[in-house]
Amino acid sequence: ESLRAALLMDDRVAIGLARMRGVSTRWTTSAVLEAHLGGILDRTDARRAIEDLVGEGLWIGQDALLRILAVLEEG
Repeated sequence: ESLRAALLMDDRVAIGLARMRGVSTRWTTSAVLEAHLGGILDRTDARRAIEDLVGEGLWIGQDALLRILAVLEEG
């Protein structure tokens, strides 16, 4: 029986391969944003999580990072 959960990953190639095999995927940053919008993380904790991810080496394009931070400011 298959699981109905998404695979959390941040590698574009791996995501493409997983999706080709019908596996649902989520970006880590999406999980942080969803946690914030769902009331699990407050704005400060969500922003800190994104900053920690980047600080530990997760590469996020400048445009994407600015959109993420804008969502955190709105939500």
